[in-house]
Amino acid sequence: YDIYSPAAFFERDIHEMFGVYFEGSPNMEPFILTEWEGPPPMLKSFSTLDYVEDTFKWQDYSMKD
Repeated sequence: YDIYSPAAFFERDIHEMFGVYFEGSPNMEPFILTEWEGPPPMLKSFSTLDYVEDTFKWQDYSMKD
């Protein structure tokens, strides 16, 4: 950020998606995932399937003709 100020946007994005902290960056607040409570979603350790199963309730449905 100190060398190239538009980098603040990319630092913020990388922090939000991958959890990388950039020392000296002026703002590390979320801007895309503002209501996200979980870990950074782009980490290899993040399981999308587990997140969906824990967050949403499955419902059975059938298509009637």
